[in-house]
Amino acid sequence: LYELAETCQFGDLKNELIRDRIVVDIRNASLSQKLMQDEKLTLDKAVKEAKSSELVKHHHNILQGDGEDGKINRLRKTKGRNKPKSPENSKGEQILKPYQAGKSQCYRCGKSPKQEIRSVTEETDPKCSYSEDYFLGEISDHESKEDWSVNLSLGRTKVRFKIDTGADVTVIPEADYLRSGLPQLRLTSKTLFGPGQEKLPVKGVVKGVLKTSSLKETLQDIYVIGNLKEPLLRRPAIHALNLVQKVETIQADESSVIEDEVKSTYPNLFKGLGELDGDFSIKLIPDSTPFALTTPRRVAIPLLNKVKAELERMKNLGAISKVDVPTEWCAGMFVVPKPDGNIRICVDLTKLNENVLRETYPLPKIDNLLAQISESKIFTKLDCNSGFW
Repeated sequence: LYELAETCQFGDLKNELIRDRIVVDIRNASLSQKLMQDEKLTLDKAVKEAKSSELVKHHHNILQGDGEDGKINRLRKTKGRNKPKSPENSKGEQILKPYQAGKSQCYRCGKSPKQEIRSVTEETDPKCSYSEDYFLGEISDHESKEDWSVNLSLGRTKVRFKIDTGADVTVIPEADYLRSGLPQLRLTSKTLFGPGQEKLPVKGVVKGVLKTSSLKETLQDIYVIGNLKEPLLRRPAIHALNLVQKVETIQADESSVIEDEVKSTYPNLFKGLGELDGDFSIKLIPDSTPFALTTPRRVAIPLLNKVKAELERMKNLGAISKVDVPTEWCAGMFVVPKPDGNIRICVDLTKLNENVLRETYPLPKIDNLLAQISESKIFTKLDCNSGFW
């Protein structure tokens, strides 16, 4: 923006126009609204606020474990461009490669192995041409210490499956299939994809009974993958064997008991408004001129009863007290409706603030705060109640 502004004839409005462009086009919508509400916003302040927001977001992601390390955005396998096509005869018809005679058959239509000639435009048997895509969601993480695997009996051997709730099918390596003694593989027209839409080499499919140590069993279609490193157990098999249950909501049953216990242990923290020990003195600038509002601000008739009730409540809490005598300083009250239908009582202390001696309390840098809580394990947050008074 600075470089582009040099080519424009903005004159004295250069900084203001750059500031406005930053405020309007910044990606953080909440920060953009916050900057728009600042009547005394300058270019330097806008840049400082934006940099501070980015720094806080960066450190927050680090604390939450959302860093760039370990992220997998996409896996891509280079496909050959010169893939040979099926041979054609003199009529332009494709000659399909025959099945291996005596070893397999189409498990959908039951046709015996033979060489077929099929026209490119001819409609084939829907029982054989039907195709589906399935996804295997397993991604290895060498730093994971939790073992989500289970030993299951398959045929005449035991296979250690990894529980993968993201897998659409159950798959095993070719070596495990050969040891299991399962029936002969059937051809399949289904296509299996791994992470990044990488196509997997499917050797075939076979039906097999998976059995746990507690004798629970389920009959599943098991796909054999050539270069698979670890067997994966799909969602229906996981549910059938009662290995993982789908939970819609999680609710702590002891939350109300803990809340009552805390309130009974610290009763003084949950009664009344609460007060800090000691008196606080507001120092004024020497020779400051007092300001007293002679005409009170009007309250809308629909809000009048709510205002009276809120003032009475604040009086009972000890937040305010009734004054019947004239005072040198008197500020105006105004009412702000809340989204829930209640009201907020506010006071316009602009004139008083102009004559108050400021006590400076510099805010610590975010780096120092993060360093101080680096060893902390338990965190909580506090929300101010009635922060205007």
